[in-house]
Amino acid sequence: MALVTVTCDRDLDIARLQAYSINKFLQGSHTHYLVIENSKKTTQELLEIFQPLYTRHKLEIVEAKTLVLINHLPGYIRQQVLKFAISEKITDEFYLLLDSKDILLRNVELDQWGSEEGNNLIYKPFKNSKTLRETLAPELQVYFNFANLCQKILGTSSPEWFWAPTTPFRCRTSTVKKLLGSLDVDRVFDPYVTNIKEVSEFILYRFFSEFEPDLSIVQENFWSTGNNTKFMWANKDIEIDFSIFKNDFYKSVSFHRWYIANNASRIDKIKNVLVDYVGLDCELVEKGFDPIFWTKQTWHERGNVLFDQFDIGFRLDNTG
Repeated sequence: MALVTVTCDRDLDIARLQAYSINKFLQGSHTHYLVIENSKKTTQELLEIFQPLYTRHKLEIVEAKTLVLINHLPGYIRQQVLKFAISEKITDEFYLLLDSKDILLRNVELDQWGSEEGNNLIYKPFKNSKTLRETLAPELQVYFNFANLCQKILGTSSPEWFWAPTTPFRCRTSTVKKLLGSLDVDRVFDPYVTNIKEVSEFILYRFFSEFEPDLSIVQENFWSTGNNTKFMWANKDIEIDFSIFKNDFYKSVSFHRWYIANNASRIDKIKNVLVDYVGLDCELVEKGFDPIFWTKQTWHERGNVLFDQFDIGFRLDNTG
């Protein structure tokens, strides 16, 4: 199974830390596709930066322009499209999508990292839910317009449940290729066409997936059990439970930028535990958790600013 990380210049330092953790902890030998969404560096320069970190696995640097031309889209949306476009280079049955901020904590086999398909974080559907609005959990209501657009274009009924829109996320390659062959992804994700800013590649993927999970394990709080990635979400008021770094159940940690932004004390604690307990490279940790990096605008925020500067002249439902 292949690994895929879509990244850009501003995330290269944290992506290098991820690469180090993969090389240190991921067992076996796998190909890691590093898809560069936006960079001023050449492929050779990127290879010189990343290749020394890979002694156990194979690195493939892929420039976005070799997959699809989508420079007109905001950066956070370009990254979503590229997660599908990379499927043309993958021959494995599945590939595992990663965010640059997904860091391995201990030894793990790839088939033990994440779910059989998706991310093993399933929002429990409401009892007797029938409509799309009823199926989308409160946390997913922000994506209702996008999900409704997908349902309208595909002419299908609402899925019975949805995954949480987060990584690590295991894609079935044939499902992605079916998706790409069924609709114009660039157009569906284009906010200047649809007037929809809140989009999710994982919502769209769900409409095509035939995966049938055991919904009996989904808890009342909408999350399924058995997930071995700890997510540091955007709630800045909750202190990190550092015991998770010492719990063998958790194989990786996923950091949300808003959870760490403007919190120097929290950043220092994270750096210390990643170096002293997890055993990651001190220099890479320091650069990856540079406080300046973690306080910059996200691609999503920049995309919304960019989007709001444009006058939306038409919508998809008015153009067929």
